[in-house]
Amino acid sequence: MKYKFRGKRLVGGWVGGYLFQQWGKSYIMPHTINGIPDMVEVIHESVGQFIGLPDKNGVEICQGDIIKVLNWCTKEGKKSFSYIKVEYQQVLGSDDMGTDMIGFPFYCGSEVIGNVYDNPELLKKTNVV
Repeated sequence: MKYKFRGKRLVGGWVGGYLFQQWGKSYIMPHTINGIPDMVEVIHESVGQFIGLPDKNGVEICQGDIIKVLNWCTKEGKKSFSYIKVEYQQVLGSDDMGTDMIGFPFYCGSEVIGNVYDNPELLKKTNVV
């Protein structure tokens, strides 16, 4: 797997590519132009690494993303969802039996719905529909 990162530009949206850090600043290099690195300065705190797994829609999951995860579904079809911040190489929670939820089984069927930088209010949310 290539190491891939993303960060929020100082002005504008998000950019993905290789990470370069120097003198307390962070840059993302999305590509090169005529062999010269094209680097974009990003907000240092917004930098997150691609964890190597996509969500159910094929969107790459990165550190700092907020994913929507199905908790349970009743016979009547009601579903409960949690919104969880992705922390690479950390246990994000556990199921009813105390099994750690991380890696493919945890992310399988999940959906990226935002990130902690643009949508911090989503972490306080649980839906039943």
